[in-house]
Amino acid sequence: MRHLPHRTTVVTAVLLAVGLGAAASLITVLKALTPAGLPYPDGPRLVVARVGGPSWSPGMLEAVSQTTTVFDRLTGIQERAATLTDDGAGARLAEVVRLESVSADYFELLGVRPALGRPFDRTEDARGGRAPVVLVSDRLWTRWFGRDMAVLGRRIVVDARPLEILGVMPAGFGGLIGRTDLWAPLGSARWLLGDTGPERPTSRWFEVVARLAPGVSPAEAGERFAAEARRAILQIPRGEAIVGPDTRLTIASLAEARSPRTVHRFANVLGLAVIALLTVVVVNVTSLHLMRVDARRSELAIRLALGAGPRHLARLAVREAGGIAITGTTGALALRPIFLAVLNGIQPVPTGFGIVTSQVLTPAARTLDVATVLGVGGLAVLACLPLAAGLLLGVRRMRLQPAMRRQRSTPRGRAGVTPVQAALVTVQAALACAAVGAGVLLARSASELLSADRGYEYRGVTMGRINLPETFDTGRASAFFEDVVARLQRTPGVVQTAAASCAPGEGRCRRSNVEAVDGRALDSSNRPTVGVHFATPGLFATIGAHVANGRAFDASDGPTTSLVAIVSSPLAARLWPGASPIGRTLEVFTADGSLDGARTVIGVVNPIAFDLESDPGLDIFLPASQAAWTSGLVFVSGPSAPGAIARAIKEAVASVDPSVPVFGVGGLDAPLARSLGVESFLRRVLVAFGGMGLLLVAFGAHAVVARVIADRQRELGVRVALGATPAQIGRLVARRGLAIAALGGSVGALGAVWAGHLLGSLLHGLAASDPLSVAAGPLITAAVVLAAVVTPVVRTARMNPMGALRADD
Repeated sequence: MRHLPHRTTVVTAVLLAVGLGAAASLITVLKALTPAGLPYPDGPRLVVARVGGPSWSPGMLEAVSQTTTVFDRLTGIQERAATLTDDGAGARLAEVVRLESVSADYFELLGVRPALGRPFDRTEDARGGRAPVVLVSDRLWTRWFGRDMAVLGRRIVVDARPLEILGVMPAGFGGLIGRTDLWAPLGSARWLLGDTGPERPTSRWFEVVARLAPGVSPAEAGERFAAEARRAILQIPRGEAIVGPDTRLTIASLAEARSPRTVHRFANVLGLAVIALLTVVVVNVTSLHLMRVDARRSELAIRLALGAGPRHLARLAVREAGGIAITGTTGALALRPIFLAVLNGIQPVPTGFGIVTSQVLTPAARTLDVATVLGVGGLAVLACLPLAAGLLLGVRRMRLQPAMRRQRSTPRGRAGVTPVQAALVTVQAALACAAVGAGVLLARSASELLSADRGYEYRGVTMGRINLPETFDTGRASAFFEDVVARLQRTPGVVQTAAASCAPGEGRCRRSNVEAVDGRALDSSNRPTVGVHFATPGLFATIGAHVANGRAFDASDGPTTSLVAIVSSPLAARLWPGASPIGRTLEVFTADGSLDGARTVIGVVNPIAFDLESDPGLDIFLPASQAAWTSGLVFVSGPSAPGAIARAIKEAVASVDPSVPVFGVGGLDAPLARSLGVESFLRRVLVAFGGMGLLLVAFGAHAVVARVIADRQRELGVRVALGATPAQIGRLVARRGLAIAALGGSVGALGAVWAGHLLGSLLHGLAASDPLSVAAGPLITAAVVLAAVVTPVVRTARMNPMGALRADD
């Protein structure tokens, strides 16, 4: 028994495999953003607990753990960068890695145990302890120790403290954040950071993840947690300062807390992209097969004439559709890892630290499971149902004699193509047009953001990040950065250089509250939260920021001189409305919870966008020599190539202290690019989908026009013989393709506007109905359709009329 022609079968199966493979990868991303997609055994029951904000103190965690009936496990987690400088055998490798300080319950909560060795226990996680133990990731074990099985008991130096390796975590496990290489006890976190002072009850510095107790639903857990936690915290020292009457105590699913709202909006758009992609695949497969059914009319008519009954034809349809479905499913599962690798390569890179920066598309989340296999198979069957139905419907409507003579018996439009076939291609054009328009909208939005005034100049500035061991005191840390800056300033090709604690566009690395102004304590409800930044002289000139009033820092602002500060203009307007802030004083809290002392304002700087999403611009800058800081960035501006400046930064740091690593070297535009990660990822996905859709549209339009030519060959030959010009013939033949482009583009433009409204929170300075973006989709679609039909149109315009007149109708 004959099957579909080989070429058609292959093309149909390939289209199905590519579409389903892409859809399966997008479904994997969507699943990773849901509680069920968390790569932990009790993922849907894991929540993040907040008391006014995400941060907790040890006393809060201890009090709530002892009294709660809502959770059966709570674990604290603090993620940060750590400097690894020694492998215990004397090799100073100097590398910056991610470290999670976690409670002893952390590993049981996530359902994971070390592949080698053991986790630390509760005695090693004692509150305020100094247990010098650590667990390492499989990646670090491989990279530093060559998978040496004798690694247990060896010591490594982390932040200048020797720690004993207790165990090695399983391959693919990157912790709750997804990219962690070291795990240390939460109880010894302050000791590891070099903070050996007394514990401050109100100092909150880690987050809490909990697992709901059996039988407790998320709906009731929120109210019970708020009541129980409030009672427990009020019993600890200064508890009333932590949970005031207006403090909100809430819980949120871990899946929701580990990604910002923009990512969830992005997930919704991805879901629509999945539906649209599957629609395009089904439409194209159906359209292709309807054309093949029409081309096989003689074969099917002969089968009917020889006595083939409904069951025989049903088996034929099921066999052909089933074969394509199986081939498409197999191909989709084979292509899925490739699509996921591409998505993983372009997924947004989180900035900062903490649960909200968790890596979503982890290796565990990308694992192929039975549900995915069954889902892809089911989608393939659904996609092929119209294929089988088209075959049976075509046979049912077939008139035997005309079909055996290869005459047309199905209703066609005036252009020689069935309305169904033309409609299917038009639907493809509309979907592709909408995707292209939405992608252009995001691209223009990114361009608007890049061209906006952010208070600094990111072009031509290179930066490198440095984390000093916490054992460096203020004077030593300040001297280190000043020495590096001085060496860089003497480097040929360097115009300006400076160091600071934060990079514009990355968010504020430290926040505090203004406690007093001009010696007068502010009311507790009127203490603005500000970003506090440490900087060496020359920072504003290096990054192109403008000091609007007063002066910038200089060499006279030293550790033994009067305390000074520079404030941003929005903060100055808030603290001293209508008056000059120069010479006025303010006081802020320091990292240890004490007042920093009265600082005299010496300058006002125009607002710098540290947070690119929504930035109030409330910032205070302190001289690096007058504040405690051990991590920061070196900024260099100059005409030299970025690679040369990057090498200069590393050489300058190595010349001061070769054990201190430099990482994150790159342009000041890197934070800006990362801040656009979600938009860039979504734009690329939409453009990729739109490009795939346009290819399918080109294929469909070409097939439609080719069919028009085949069905009207004799008519066209007569027109040529009667004197029709090639231009007239070309317009006549291309009319249906242009109609498809016009109708599909119009509907697609409306779809692009609708998609723009869904993307509203991701747009910067543009409306969802931006005319240029809306027009881009139809114009590009029309260009693709014209390119697809130009070959058959030109060939027809040059036809030999005698050959066409002899063609068999």
